[in-house]
Amino acid sequence: MFLKRPESMPKIKNVEWLSENSVRLTVPCGYENGKQRKFRTTLKIPEGKTPLAKVRFIETEYAKFRAKVERGEATEKQITVEKFAALWMQDDVKARGLSPVTVSGYENFLQAHILPALGKTRLDRLAPHTITRFYNELAKKPGRNGKPISSRYVCNVHGVLRTMLNVAVRWGYLTRNPVDAATPPRSDTQRPDIYDLPKCRALLDALAEEPVTYRAAILLTLFTGMRKGEVAGLDWKNVDLEEGRVRIVQEAVYLGKQGVALKAPKTTAGQRTVTIPAIVITELKALKRWQAEKRLLAGNAWQDSGAVFIGELGARLHPDTIPGWFAKFLARKGLPHIRFHALRHTIASVMIDQGESDVAVALRLGHTNANTTRAIYAQAFKAREASTAERAADAILNAK
Repeated sequence: MFLKRPESMPKIKNVEWLSENSVRLTVPCGYENGKQRKFRTTLKIPEGKTPLAKVRFIETEYAKFRAKVERGEATEKQITVEKFAALWMQDDVKARGLSPVTVSGYENFLQAHILPALGKTRLDRLAPHTITRFYNELAKKPGRNGKPISSRYVCNVHGVLRTMLNVAVRWGYLTRNPVDAATPPRSDTQRPDIYDLPKCRALLDALAEEPVTYRAAILLTLFTGMRKGEVAGLDWKNVDLEEGRVRIVQEAVYLGKQGVALKAPKTTAGQRTVTIPAIVITELKALKRWQAEKRLLAGNAWQDSGAVFIGELGARLHPDTIPGWFAKFLARKGLPHIRFHALRHTIASVMIDQGESDVAVALRLGHTNANTTRAIYAQAFKAREASTAERAADAILNAK
């Protein structure tokens, strides 16, 4: 609440008194959406100045602040989170040429969660407690499967908000990032659900009578550990059925209103060549024959996308089509539910259990280095090492 202007001090335009030695300066600067834009700052007056010296000090500092505003170097202290988010997306995220996937991801998190909850809040009044409450409320919301949103997902929202507000600090809108003092959600640490060997066998048996497109896609994913985007982005020109190799050089990604696009993997390690077993080669050959028949039937309506996994008229499948079919297939067959991505974890765990090194698993999965692999599959490596120790002990104890 402002104090009454000291009687000894004259009234100064665009200056509000906060105390005997503190004032707020306001510089009007044009209009936006019919409202006048105003830049404000608080000025501390050094102790011991006479009334006249105070006036001169205020006038000098006001002139400096107005010049800063006119040069575009000042920030609007009353800007909302929503307005700053628009500036951040335009002048930082998009200006830096980040990948379309990253840009789309930021926009999705903003529009779906951050802006509906925090958008109208003034940026400089965004408190750590407000952010903590936002995380807690978000964790209670249902996800796509009707269950509460995972803590890992909330962590992703936390990461986007923190990144955005770090830029607000760097640009001078905030003196500190309130996210740093908020209570972040705990990330999921439990081992992902995977199929053991008997369940893998049951999965293969259940696939026997399914459409060849989905049968081939599931088998390819299970035996290579490819990600859903890598499967959807695979082209026939990168499949060598004679040598039994698949080159992974791109992935299909969904960019919202922009539709499906192809992009290179995030890292050079993601661009890799993996071998495929005979069962996968057989299914891919059957898929190629089925597509040749469809091409003849479609005639001029055929879309020659060059993709391995296509629809009835040749168009590349959406990255979520195969995972969506997989979930319904498991329910229809009465098999335990796992996410499509868990097929990747399954083959990694099988390889580790069969004695493959962390380097070999990393190469197949496209990890940048083996440390990443060991971190993700720490439990599997520990179990194998324990088993190895027991086998070594038995060998020594049973030696003649």
